[in-house]
Amino acid sequence: MDPKSDEPDHPWDYYRRDYEKLVVAAMMINCTNFELLPWPERVFGDPTIPKDYVYELVNVFNTFASISPLNYSFPVVGIPISDSYLWQSNSQVIYLLALPLLRSGIRVELFPIERVEDEKFLKKFSVIILNYESWHPSSNKQQEGIIKWLRNGGKIIFFGSVNNYSRDYFVTLLKLLEIKNPRISYSSSAISKNSTFSFLGDKISLVEFLSINGSNFSSIYCDNVGNSVVFFKKFYNGSFIFLGIPLTYFSSTRDSFLLNAIYNSLKIVEFKLDQKSYLIIKRGFVIALYSFYKTELSGKYLNLFSPGLEEVTNPTFSSDQYALLLFLNSSVKVSFAKFQVHEQQYILLALLLIVVIVILLVIYFLFKARKLYVTNSERWMKHFTFH
Repeated sequence: MDPKSDEPDHPWDYYRRDYEKLVVAAMMINCTNFELLPWPERVFGDPTIPKDYVYELVNVFNTFASISPLNYSFPVVGIPISDSYLWQSNSQVIYLLALPLLRSGIRVELFPIERVEDEKFLKKFSVIILNYESWHPSSNKQQEGIIKWLRNGGKIIFFGSVNNYSRDYFVTLLKLLEIKNPRISYSSSAISKNSTFSFLGDKISLVEFLSINGSNFSSIYCDNVGNSVVFFKKFYNGSFIFLGIPLTYFSSTRDSFLLNAIYNSLKIVEFKLDQKSYLIIKRGFVIALYSFYKTELSGKYLNLFSPGLEEVTNPTFSSDQYALLLFLNSSVKVSFAKFQVHEQQYILLALLLIVVIVILLVIYFLFKARKLYVTNSERWMKHFTFH
């Protein structure tokens, strides 16, 4: 991370805001190793850098030195992707799943599909959302890893349609779910078959829904020939929910429709995600926060982006504000320590004081040496006089 970018024509306030946002983002993705200054001379060697920014950087560097790892004690939604999205059409629709959740204060992580083979890595996810419109797995072994996680108590929501690249992978996924004789078709409308979970209304219409013909699952919405557009399946200890609504449909509607579909899908499996007006991550006593709407925290904190380490009580944040805070817990005896020289004259006074002390020490030792010389001289004179 660089406190000053390669572009030299911006003011320091611009560099400062960008760096602070980068620090907050690094805190949220569990960074534990930091490159403080790629080019130190470009920052501290620049005579135009504001002193306040220098003090702030020192505060942040001290924070990096003692930061705790992220404790995943909160629900995390995982969205897997693969490098196939780089060359498929509609590659950006993956963000239609992630961004509305983030703006609702829900922790979301996009991760490479290859990580599904790491069971320890998958443990942090409460829910995984799949979408094969913009990417597809590179092997069925990756799908087997997802199904294994699901079988052990995971929850999966499959959103969207499929394309020519991902169609066969999706059929294999249905077979891994032990759905008998799955066949894919497309429908233009669907009606509710379960009044308890009619979260999309009594009837939904679209140019093209993805619908499934098969058995061994519970239909929620079906087309006019009985194929399922939305269904639920209990799979051992896990739960799988399918919504064959293409993400391009959500791109033409408000985020609230997508969130409504996700939240109500999770209600089916008795899982709740709490919406918040902010994203917040706690790493020990350090708190990184990004506020989407007006937000208020309770308690006392040190503002680590404040050069003077300002203490704030019950801080309030408006829309699109961020913060790096240190929680002042009563059990912490020393929260933060710093040394700061405010003006150059204090340095000169300190140097002058050192010089005065040295001179006084020299005078003292010279006086002691002279006194010792006189005493020894008198002693020798008495000795020669006696003889």
